[in-house]
Amino acid sequence: ETKRLYGVMDRRLADHDFFAGEEISIADFAIVGWVWRHERHKIDLADFPHVQRWYRGMMARDGVGLGFGVALKRYVEQCSCDATALLYSLLIKQQSPVP
Repeated sequence: ETKRLYGVMDRRLADHDFFAGEEISIADFAIVGWVWRHERHKIDLADFPHVQRWYRGMMARDGVGLGFGVALKRYVEQCSCDATALLYSLLIKQQSPVP
């Protein structure tokens, strides 16, 4: 089912820059959090090139990186796992700083 959904998204993005058309919308922000988990879904985005293009574009936006950074920071603050803290620090170096 997950692969089918990625296929549906890929077909939609083949003809559009964003899910609701040619301008970014709340739909894109709602979906990016789900696609962010593509590795957990055991999905290789290379198999869905239009989703991959869209995802890379979304993750390159300063606000998206900042938003994920805030969520990860809150998670790390509640977790004593050193591996999680390391992951957080690596992600933050790649994204906008968290205030």
